[in-house]
This record gives sequence, structure tokens and C-alpha cells, in this order.
Amino acid sequence: ATKPYVSGEIISHDFYRYGYFETRMRITRGAGTVSAFFLFARPGGRETWNEIDMEFTGRDPRRIELVYHVAGDAALQVLELPFD
Repeated sequence: ATKPYVSGEIISHDFYRYGYFETRMRITRGAGTVSAFFLFARPGGRETWNEIDMEFTGRDPRRIELVYHVAGDAALQVLELPFD
């Protein structure tokens, strides 16, 4: 049986050099799902793409994947959390 895909996104055309961002979210459990909070900016095209991702996979809710992308380079850090 096929499962429906659901997603949401908030877009702002404001540009922030620094600041504080916060979210309250409930993650979806189950293999094949990802719940994420991310910020990105592309001020001068693809070469200037900057992104910060915080992702939870539904199969392992006690683990968060933190990724940042800066001008084509990326780094990943995975943290095991003491809660789910």
C-alpha cells in the first residue's frame, strides 16, 4: 500500500547574519521517515549555498544528525541522545 507524503516549509526572504532560532517539533516514528529543522541561504547562486540541518530519522529517534553545508562542502556529526 502506498503511504501519503506530507511536508511543510516556511520561506523568508529576509537575510540573517547571526541569531537564535528555536523550534518545538514532534518527530515521526517509523522506517523511511525523516523529521528535520533546517535553515539555508543562497545569496549568490549555487556556489554560495549555506545550510544547517538537524535531522531525526524515524527508525532511531534517540539519534540526531547535524549537518552543515558551506559553498559545496559539508560536514556531518551524529549525536546519541539520552531521550527520545
